[in-house]
Amino acid sequence: YGICEISRIDNSKYYWKCYEERKSLLPSCINKAEMAAFVNEVDAMGLEGLFRLTDFSMSERRKLISSYGEPELKPYLERLYPDLAAYLESFRFECKERSDKISAYFQTYKEQKLKNEIAPLFLEQVEGYAHGERIYNYLPSRNERVEAWKKKNGVYLYWLDAFGAEYMGYVARFCQKNGLKLEVETTRADLPTITSVNSGFFDDWPDEDRFHDLDLDDIKHNAYKKNIYDVDGAPTYLADELIVIEEVLKKATVMLNSKDYRTFLLVGDHGASRLAVLKKQEEKYDCGSKGKHSGRCCKAIDGFDLSENLPCATEENGWFVLADYGRFKGSHEARVEVHGGATLEEVVVPVVALSLYDQSIKVTMITKEFVANHRTCLAFEFHSTHKLEKPCVSLAVVPTSMRDIKGKTYEAVSKDGRHYRVELTDATKPGKYRIDVCDGYAKLLEGYEINAKSGATKQQSTFGDDL
Repeated sequence: YGICEISRIDNSKYYWKCYEERKSLLPSCINKAEMAAFVNEVDAMGLEGLFRLTDFSMSERRKLISSYGEPELKPYLERLYPDLAAYLESFRFECKERSDKISAYFQTYKEQKLKNEIAPLFLEQVEGYAHGERIYNYLPSRNERVEAWKKKNGVYLYWLDAFGAEYMGYVARFCQKNGLKLEVETTRADLPTITSVNSGFFDDWPDEDRFHDLDLDDIKHNAYKKNIYDVDGAPTYLADELIVIEEVLKKATVMLNSKDYRTFLLVGDHGASRLAVLKKQEEKYDCGSKGKHSGRCCKAIDGFDLSENLPCATEENGWFVLADYGRFKGSHEARVEVHGGATLEEVVVPVVALSLYDQSIKVTMITKEFVANHRTCLAFEFHSTHKLEKPCVSLAVVPTSMRDIKGKTYEAVSKDGRHYRVELTDATKPGKYRIDVCDGYAKLLEGYEINAKSGATKQQSTFGDDL
């Protein structure tokens, strides 16, 4: 264990250099069984021991997941466990309405899944959607969107059972690193969110151009049987979920690079909820039908008035379906995750289209001097060697006083498909910014640093006076 004996992070500038050197040596000098023993030793060290962990072994990954509640750990997660940091990365779900609400919902959901808790304010939000506005109704049907892809040539359909919206930050990061073009349609599953009701999109697809993968769903139902579920309830099985998704994305990369298909369509039948399991809430009303799928739904009974007796439920396809975190009577409790209900994490399913991105696209900055003050927002121009489909700019780093706008994305406009202009309307203070120029979800110019001045320096424009 000598190689593991490095001190906890402090002000030393050599710490992370030593950490990376140690990490590179681990595969050649310690096996994963020995590492499991080391993790047990680390457990006795408290917070100090966590900074000795890497993502080399599953034992370490699960320990980092179970320790996510330690606030000192979060700033270093990108170094300790990059895939977990990618999972937590914010993702904007584009839809005609309610984009902000859905995006914020899933970001909060992921945090709480990792902390293994339900925040009171989030629970209020879930119950508000259950008793009032069902915002998934604004989304297009997954079946309709998959059917539209069926009409195109060279499309391979990969059904990853239980693939919900929570993983899109991880998927986007993988695509950015591996040169894949990512197109995402935010859609809804049919209710109840069970496989038997949501398999139609797959049934009519040609056999040779489709595959049904059950690995992710198996983890959600059986993690405790596989000994990958923390006895204290922490979602340590998330490490295995990310591996399943990584393997699928690697398959997509190979298939696309072999030119067998132009598009790899990754689709789920439904999502799943960890928080509904944590709530342990059995509905007080007996609707005369036994709960199925861990109580998230039950067969509909004629004459039972949902609006009066159970306003948090809805009726669809001959089922009563719960939109809160409740459970119908007569059902067993799930231990890991559950689906069948109508919460957003169960209903919202992304239709993910992967293809090869044109690596020859180059973006260069035109603007040389940048200004931001209370009268002039930060604006600039850039050039692309190719016409961009969804040109935009996102803020990766902002001045400390403007942290609320970090991660925001702004659309760029163009007259000729080569020269683009963007106004970061919320960036109204001088300081150092770092931006990513993107085409949709693909980063074309990453981490470009801007030092915005407060003065009235005139910013030259190739667009003319009308912009």
